[in-house]
Amino acid sequence: MAGRRGSMDTKVRDSGRQGRPAPGRSMKIYFCDICNESIPLKDINSNRITIEEGKIFCQKCAPKKGRANERVPMPILATMGVLVLVVLGLGLMGWKLVSEQASDINTLETTVATLNRSLGDLPTQLGTIATKVEGIDGRVQELSDDLTTSRTELQQHFERLDDSVRAHHKGYKKEIQGAVDGVLKDLGEEISDLKDQVSNVATELRSDVQTRIKLLQEKVELLQDVVTSRGGAPGPGPSADVTPKPGRDTPPAPDAAEDREINGHIAKLADPDAGKRYAAVIALGRFSGPKVVKALEGMLRDPEDYVRVAVIQNLRKLNSVSSIPHIIDALRDKDYFVRVAAVGALRSLTSEKLNFDPDTSPSDRESKVKAWEKWWGENQSKLLKGS
Repeated sequence: MAGRRGSMDTKVRDSGRQGRPAPGRSMKIYFCDICNESIPLKDINSNRITIEEGKIFCQKCAPKKGRANERVPMPILATMGVLVLVVLGLGLMGWKLVSEQASDINTLETTVATLNRSLGDLPTQLGTIATKVEGIDGRVQELSDDLTTSRTELQQHFERLDDSVRAHHKGYKKEIQGAVDGVLKDLGEEISDLKDQVSNVATELRSDVQTRIKLLQEKVELLQDVVTSRGGAPGPGPSADVTPKPGRDTPPAPDAAEDREINGHIAKLADPDAGKRYAAVIALGRFSGPKVVKALEGMLRDPEDYVRVAVIQNLRKLNSVSSIPHIIDALRDKDYFVRVAAVGALRSLTSEKLNFDPDTSPSDRESKVKAWEKWWGENQSKLLKGS
């Protein structure tokens, strides 16, 4: 039995009863392929044997199966975990960088969308007005056709009447002609009014669109100033040594007509319409003198941000050194574009490298503003003397 593997059939016989031979019986015996020992019948019946790849193993020699956590090496699991953490970290960094610029982009997108809606409504309004004008032209044409027909019919009828009747109808014709002329006159006035309305609407829409486009261009220029200033070397902040900028001569006194025009624009600075205030600020930028500078400085508290931006740009264009403390205070403005305009104006008026970022936190900006106020207190006499 020691050299046998697998299973074999063995026939078992007994003598039976009363000396008669008993029929033969066959029994299958299984052997372990490792220890070559026979496997007990009770293990076979209770399914405690192992059959793998065509081999039979007893309960003692059955191969052990590894557990699931022994199949993947721990170094591989650790490496995969580190990779997952690195990917998450890169994702958070990207999200933070994108979110920092989301506010400015959203502001510009909102402004552009508003402008697009205004431009989109213009063809509809012009189409409606054109439809009304076409309807009126149709009415005029119908009246003209009716008048021509009436004249022809009257002329044919008059030819059949005698002189007295013809004289009577001559007066009647005159009345009809007067009535028709009156109708045509009224229609002409109505058409003229509609044309005036169309012209006024088109002018207002064109002015509004041009104003919005100009505001967008100014804000883009301000953003370009910020990008340019950030791209250069960072400045050390206000310094004590200041050389006055030459070339700032006192402007000549305005004549009477110019003074009246300046006063007219200054009066419009108090208009409740923000668009008219903005137009007045732009108009004052064409003049100079203490009266103009003082009026512009007073508009730095205007409720509209684009008006305040225009004021700072005009003070910068006028080389108004006396306005430097007002422009320094504008660095505290709640609007980003006003702060950007103030940075550009101070850089132009003082020739200093500004250590000021208009996009930082309010506390950080406040410390830089106080430093500039201190700098102005130390250097204002030199700057004002050279202005």
